[in-house]
Amino acid sequence: GSQESAIVAASLGALRLEQGRVQTAFLQATSAAAVFLDLSLPVSARWCESLSAYALALAGVAPKATRALSALDALDLPTDRRYEGEVLQARAWACAAGGDMGTARKTLESAVVVGRETGDLLGATRALHGMARMGRARQVVDDMEVLAPQVDGALTATRLAYVRAAADKDSRALAIAADRFEDLGALLYAAESLGESAVHLRRDGASRDAAATQQAAARLLARCEGAVTPFVRAIGARAQLTPAELDTALQATTGSSDKQIAEMMHLSVRTVENRLHRAYQ
Repeated sequence: GSQESAIVAASLGALRLEQGRVQTAFLQATSAAAVFLDLSLPVSARWCESLSAYALALAGVAPKATRALSALDALDLPTDRRYEGEVLQARAWACAAGGDMGTARKTLESAVVVGRETGDLLGATRALHGMARMGRARQVVDDMEVLAPQVDGALTATRLAYVRAAADKDSRALAIAADRFEDLGALLYAAESLGESAVHLRRDGASRDAAATQQAAARLLARCEGAVTPFVRAIGARAQLTPAELDTALQATTGSSDKQIAEMMHLSVRTVENRLHRAYQ
């Protein structure tokens, strides 16, 4: 019946999100949410609404993702701790799409805690992988080493391989992780891993290999229905900028003023101006 079809649509939406197929994920999750609400299954509806917000965030439409999460909060649906990690991850990526990387990372840290507390180690490893994708691989690699072996499946094993490679700044291991992600159909993760590899190749002076790797990343990304995560968007700049400069530049791309950025990042306006001057150069 309609409940079974909604469960299938929700599961497909979650899968398409992992594959980086953000538009299909949005459509599946949105249709499932409507059915669950009709059937008076609000906990499932809340999960699906958060999936659709997550998809909007990965598509780079921050205002729509934020509005979707506000609408979800306004529905005041009952929460289930098992799904709260998913909702937190959607919130984190909406923040990231809006350029607020500090809040995005803090929110993912909360998702890791929820995952551990509820025994949802799959969710916890996803959140740790997310933090690595936001430039914090070295901070999360130890936790990932502990949790990932407790989760079955090739995807989690590949997440661990990616986090290790990113923490080590190992361009070859990142390319291998990208191949494994691609084999699993996780094209957005594969594109990010290749992009990361290109950054380190360029830093090592292998500019021809870096260019080829970046083109391969772009080809994968082209199959992701318009997905654009902050670090994919900044691949070209990342070889030249420090992480702090990059965070400040990502904030500026969302249209925030120097003063607003300074307040959000707890910096002086002068520091923001200096960082942005480097980024604009």
